[in-house]
Amino acid sequence: MKNLNFSMKTMAIAGAAFLVLSFGSIFVQNSMNVKAQKMATLSNGVGTCFTRINQSFTALMIQDFSSSYLQPNFMSASQECFNVANKEFNLLWGKAFKDGYKYINQIVSDLHWFNEKTQKLKKLVQEGGVSLTNSNIINKYTGLETAKTGFTDAIEKKQETAKAWATTWFVLSFVGFAGFIAVAGLFGVQQKNNRKLFSDIEDDAAASEASAAKVDRILENVFAKLEMPNTYKFVNEYYSTLLEQQYANFESSDEEIQVEVKEKPKAVEVTADFQEAMNSVLDNIQTKAFTHGIMLDADLDDDFKVKGDQEALAQFLYNLIDYATENSLHHNEGRRVSLRSKPLGGTAYLKVAIANYCFNVDELSYLNTADAESSSVNMNLVLIKELLGDIKATIAVKNKMSAKENIEGCEIEVIFQRYKEETTEKSITAVVKGTKREILQAMQSEA
Repeated sequence: MKNLNFSMKTMAIAGAAFLVLSFGSIFVQNSMNVKAQKMATLSNGVGTCFTRINQSFTALMIQDFSSSYLQPNFMSASQECFNVANKEFNLLWGKAFKDGYKYINQIVSDLHWFNEKTQKLKKLVQEGGVSLTNSNIINKYTGLETAKTGFTDAIEKKQETAKAWATTWFVLSFVGFAGFIAVAGLFGVQQKNNRKLFSDIEDDAAASEASAAKVDRILENVFAKLEMPNTYKFVNEYYSTLLEQQYANFESSDEEIQVEVKEKPKAVEVTADFQEAMNSVLDNIQTKAFTHGIMLDADLDDDFKVKGDQEALAQFLYNLIDYATENSLHHNEGRRVSLRSKPLGGTAYLKVAIANYCFNVDELSYLNTADAESSSVNMNLVLIKELLGDIKATIAVKNKMSAKENIEGCEIEVIFQRYKEETTEKSITAVVKGTKREILQAMQSEA
C-alpha cells in the first residue's frame, strides 16, 4: 500500500478550503449573534412603546383627563415610537418575515385610530355626552394588545432560530479550523520525509566521483519520488543519445563556414486606438446621460494611438466617464460633463470636467499621490486608479472654484503615453567566419 503523499496543489486547496470554512463560519456566527441581539432590542423596544399606550388607556378609563398620558404630544410620541420600531423591523427583514410584518403594520395602523378615538372620547366624556362603557375603545385596545403579543412571540421564535444557527456555525468553524490544522500537520510530515529523501540523494551524489551509472541512478530516484516516470525516460534518452550525438558531430567538424549575425527585431508593442475606445464608451453612456438630463460636451481631437491594451483602455474610459456622470446626479441644476482630448508629441491627454462637483481632501490626496492610502476613498476611484497601470497612464485632479469661493466643478486630467509607428529594418551587424567549433566558442563567450 502506498504511503499518503498528496501533491502540494491538493494540500493547498484543502487547506484553503478549511480556512474559508472556518473564517466564513465565524463571520456568519457573529452575524447571527448580532441579529439575535437586534431582535432582543426590538422586542424590548416594542414592549416599552406599548407601555405608553397602556398608560394613556388607563388614564382614559379612570377619567384622569388632566394626566400627561392623555396629552396630544405624549400620544404622538407613542405613535412615533412604533414608527421607529417599524423602520428597524424593515431594516432587519421587511416583508420576508410575514408574521412580524403583519403584526407591526397592524399596530402602526390601528394606533393612529386609537389615538384619535381616545382624544374624541376624552372631550365627549368631559362634556357629559357619552359613557366610556358604551364605547368600543376597549375592543380596539384589546386588538392592539393582541397584535403586540403576536409580534413579540414571533420575534422570540425568530431569535431562538438565530441562536440555534449561530451554534451550528460555531461547530462548523471549529471543524474547519481542525481540518486546517490536520492538513498543515500532514504537510509538515510530508515535507520532512521529502527533505530526508533528497538529503540522502545529495549524500549519495557527494560520496564518490560522477559516472554515467551514478547520474542515471540519482535521476531515477528523483523522478521516482516526483512520480514522473515518463519525464525520467525522456530525459535519460535525450542525454544518452540525441544530445551526445549532436555535440559530438558539431565539435568534430573543421569545415569553415560563414555566419551572418543580424540585429534582433524590436518586440511588437501593444497599442490601443483612443478614438475607437472612446466612441464605444460614449455609445453606452449617452443614453444614461440623456435620461438623467446630463449634457455630455465632447471635443475629441483626431485619431491617435496610446500604449496599452485596447480592452483595458476601453474599461478605464468607461469607469472614468461613468463615474463623472454618476456624480453629476448629485445636484439638480447644471448637470454637465465635458470631455477634451489632444495628442502632444510623445504624450496625449484627456480632460474630464464635472460641473458643480467637488472632490474631498482624501480623494484629492489619493488621486494626486502615488502611494496614498485608499481606505477612506470611494471604491470607484480606487478601481480607476488601479486601471491606470494597465494602460501606462497617469492622473491628476483639481477642484475649480469661482472668485467668490463657490464650487464650479472639478477637473480630471489623464496623461497617456502616445504611440507613433516607426519603420525599422533588420540589419546585419557582424559577419563571423571559422569552423563550427570556433563559432560555438565565440557565441558562448558572448552569452
